[in-house]
Amino acid sequence: MPLSKLQAAWLQTSVLIALNLVAVHEMERDAFTSVWEDGAVKNLTDAYSQLSSSRDTALGLNTTAISSGNSTSPGQLSTSTGAGAESSEPFYLHSLPRQALLYALTVPFSFYWHLLLERMLPTRPRGVELHYEKPHVLREKAVSPLQEPGEGQEEEVVKRWIAQGKVRRSSVSWWNTFVKWVLDLSVGKIICEVVYHLVDNMVFKHRGNFGKAVVELKVSVIWCTLTSFVSIRPLASLIGFIVIPAHQRPAFQAGMDLVASVFFSAFFRLVIPWAVKTDFVQRVLKEQAETTRYMNENPGSMPPDFRLSSDRGRLIDEL
Repeated sequence: MPLSKLQAAWLQTSVLIALNLVAVHEMERDAFTSVWEDGAVKNLTDAYSQLSSSRDTALGLNTTAISSGNSTSPGQLSTSTGAGAESSEPFYLHSLPRQALLYALTVPFSFYWHLLLERMLPTRPRGVELHYEKPHVLREKAVSPLQEPGEGQEEEVVKRWIAQGKVRRSSVSWWNTFVKWVLDLSVGKIICEVVYHLVDNMVFKHRGNFGKAVVELKVSVIWCTLTSFVSIRPLASLIGFIVIPAHQRPAFQAGMDLVASVFFSAFFRLVIPWAVKTDFVQRVLKEQAETTRYMNENPGSMPPDFRLSSDRGRLIDEL
């Protein structure tokens, strides 16, 4: 029974993760082309590019070699972040199979992790409470004299009793739920991220270079673990521990991730291009571009706005 449940959970979770990757890719492709083509945004990126070039020159770097090599100009930024990124790394031929395979490797760890948590800290520690039938009568119905009760058999019997109203579930242990929730967001997340990034670094990125793989592993695991706290994962994990059976939680969390990714991708696809066109954002971008150009033309000096503000503050102090 656990093996069949693992196979079902692995298949469901892997399909949901693959759908998540495809949905995000399709919704974000060419989503911000209009943003990068906006005049104020182009002026700001050009100003930042000139500022970085002047700083490299001041530091004695060979900017000519850099610019003719792997650097990306502001005019190419829109293509590198949009549809043009697919030309350097085809999504459906390279990125999607690689990421889907790596995520699929973490599903068994997540599956047995939730089973272990539920066994150590059950959500309903007392099982079920009897209503009116005697325990020995129910035991006679549940266990055949020629067959030992199994985990799956007992689960089906309890479900039938609950549906018939003969038993009721015990109350949820909120302390066990809280402890499992904290462990899942910390230890469980770290385990899955270590498996994902270790295989990714050793097999695909650095191809056996263990030193580089470990260095990048630390940064990736820390970053992904911290960013998970500002995602849908904490809420999905909490709901899963309360109402979802342990063997179905990986698929439930993958489904919640899919819904959240589609929602936020659609939200930012609509809001960001609209926000860039507003007068307030246009004014902020224009002022920032002018400040950056002034710093480029007058290195080491303070922009006029800052000088006026400092003079105004000094005048107020004198008064």
